[in-house]
Amino acid sequence: MNTVREIEETSTRLHNLIYNEINALLEKISQEAAGNEQNNVINIFESVYPLSVNIAFLRGKRPTGVIFEDGKRVDAATWKQVAEVMLADCITAPNKKSVLTAICERVSGNTRVILSKSKDNMRSPLEIDENLYIESHYDTESLLRVLTTKLFDKVNYNYRGISVVIRTQY
Repeated sequence: MNTVREIEETSTRLHNLIYNEINALLEKISQEAAGNEQNNVINIFESVYPLSVNIAFLRGKRPTGVIFEDGKRVDAATWKQVAEVMLADCITAPNKKSVLTAICERVSGNTRVILSKSKDNMRSPLEIDENLYIESHYDTESLLRVLTTKLFDKVNYNYRGISVVIRTQY
């Protein structure tokens, strides 16, 4: 009789152990899924457009975020914030900071320097890194065109995998 009771107790302990382990794994999966949904969710009032789309199309639209090629979403409520997010990603890419520093003071617009080591003579400087600034006083189309053609193309930064999330309803 003792042997039967021992077998039943062992069976109960094993079932409880298995049950607890499975619940822990399910909870972990649930938390990971919730974390991914929170960062990558596209709301019903948003549309996603690749940065390689005709930039003029984005004029007058309101951004809500940036989605990188790896699926990571970063919220950005203004075009200046979109530029800041993309520049922050660019500068962390291998060798891009040194290339940006090398072309600094040599990237100019029609009337002013676009990329500089100093924020002097800039109307609306955006700090990319220590002693590295970009002029950001542009309309949407001009700002995105400056980023893509005058900076990202020159440093060989692949921006074609980046998408911009746009608010479609107000």
